[in-house]
Amino acid sequence: MKREVLAGVVGFFTIVYIIVVNSLILSEAGIPLEAAMVATIVSSVVGCLMMGFWANVPILLVPGMGINALFSYTIVQSMGMSWQEALAVVFVSGIIFMVIAFSRFSTVLSNSIPHSLKEAVTVGLGLFLMLIGLEKGGIVVKGTNSIIALGNLGEPQVIATILTFLIAIFLFIRNTPGNFLITMIAGTFIAWLLGLINFQQAQGEAFSLGDYMGVFGAMSFDNILSMTFWIAVFSLTMVLVFENIGLVSGQVSFINRSEKFARAFQANSVSSMLSG
Repeated sequence: MKREVLAGVVGFFTIVYIIVVNSLILSEAGIPLEAAMVATIVSSVVGCLMMGFWANVPILLVPGMGINALFSYTIVQSMGMSWQEALAVVFVSGIIFMVIAFSRFSTVLSNSIPHSLKEAVTVGLGLFLMLIGLEKGGIVVKGTNSIIALGNLGEPQVIATILTFLIAIFLFIRNTPGNFLITMIAGTFIAWLLGLINFQQAQGEAFSLGDYMGVFGAMSFDNILSMTFWIAVFSLTMVLVFENIGLVSGQVSFINRSEKFARAFQANSVSSMLSG
């Protein structure tokens, strides 16, 4: 029991940064920040409980950093859908994902897809997320003669981004527990030193359950007959299925519990559907 509690505490501090980062990315789609934070916590709790009690594998199931970027920056901002319609896309994609996960088709896919392709989907999402981070940090900007260009490296925002990025790489290489949380704290401190954050002006607001309830079940199917909706469903489903086949397969193999793949994959699919 002591080992399980210690593993849970370490796991929590390893992924707690997701509460803030995932919520900020979802807020870019128009979802209220407070509601996004509650939704992130609820979906993480449900996902981890399903992994523990249904799949019985020591895997933390929380919102993915690539999927949230796909939701906010591609489906909503690039494809022009509202966040309510995007939630409907997530729900429909989750149902398709569940059908695949609870059938023999998931095993066929897992055995037929090359390992390189499984890794490529995850790497591609990671590069997409990294580009967003570089853009938000001002390191790259929209170019006049090219798609992107190098930003002004002398700006405080860029300096803070570079220093925080170096800290993240250093802690990751050293495999420091809670490295992302430590990086966020260090990055906040660096931003404060450079005058980018004024804690005296920071004001907290009382949490309102009504803010979350206004988002819960707010999916809109008004655009369900459009081609844009189904292109988004297809894209999200492909990413969900291929990425999670690779991730789940790799994790259960790492802990020598390959026989748990089916249930772990099923828990992942149910969590994806409930996220809508």
